[in-house]
Amino acid sequence: MIIALDVQLLSEAGDSRMRTTDNQYLLRAIDTIAGSGIPVVLTRVLKQGPDGEFEEIPNLFPDSELPSGTYVGHVNLPKDPRQLPLQVEARSSNSSSTEYFPSFAQKIVRAYEDVAHIRSKADQNKHIKNALRQGAFVYAGFIRDREFDKISAREILAGSTEVTERCRNRIVIIGGTYNKRTGQPIENFSSPIGEVPGLYLHANYVEALNDRRFFPAVPRWIAMLIDLAAAVLVYGVFLKTRRVLTLVLLALLLLLGPYLCATNFGLYLDFVPLVSVCALHLGIEYQRGLISRAKEPTRAGHTSSEVDT
Repeated sequence: MIIALDVQLLSEAGDSRMRTTDNQYLLRAIDTIAGSGIPVVLTRVLKQGPDGEFEEIPNLFPDSELPSGTYVGHVNLPKDPRQLPLQVEARSSNSSSTEYFPSFAQKIVRAYEDVAHIRSKADQNKHIKNALRQGAFVYAGFIRDREFDKISAREILAGSTEVTERCRNRIVIIGGTYNKRTGQPIENFSSPIGEVPGLYLHANYVEALNDRRFFPAVPRWIAMLIDLAAAVLVYGVFLKTRRVLTLVLLALLLLLGPYLCATNFGLYLDFVPLVSVCALHLGIEYQRGLISRAKEPTRAGHTSSEVDT
């Protein structure tokens, strides 16, 4: 239904002269596929300069040369991989003006919605529109990479009918998951499901957009109230019980609570674990109090001995 190439097609010096035949073959293949009614989604890369602004890196094929039915989206990943990549404002490679470049995942989903004639567009969701307006992100829900149907390049080249049927009416993302000669993966990124190639990050972002499994960040004022309430809880409970075990349990609750909220309700309370420092502070003060009380009889003994002398 959709073919997405998670391959960087950057225009490098000398590449066009060395591989003119290969490049033209690829462009004809894209034209043939897109012409048959199957959209092809390609990547673009945005470079961030010292001033913090992004600039488009020229692709092997300029957008103007791409056939109709071809989409292009940026593959820049956010610093926090749980955040769903959205459009980025950047300077165009062929002009000094800036424009908004949608992400690879957004373009894949947009192509899917166009082909499936879906009226309710994912990028028109209120959470995404609010995030774009505020320059913020939404958080994607994640599934394990083993949940995706995987087909190797060798199986594709064998031309099996069964493999063809497995691709039919699917979004097919093509990318590298192989190991280098050193045995290390060609690429690996941290994610909520562990270290994975970028291919599975993009697949997760596409699934999150398609299924509307994305969640806004907790508003700052609510975060401050939760933070304050958690701190009051820690100090209040400890002052009432005066037990170290209580501190340990509270610290565990503050560390595990955000994880449970994220996995069950899609709420990311990243700020809450920091409140567990309050428990550490109380533990240190409690220990200092014990040491202080332990020294008091000794001091009293010295004073008594001096008076007797």
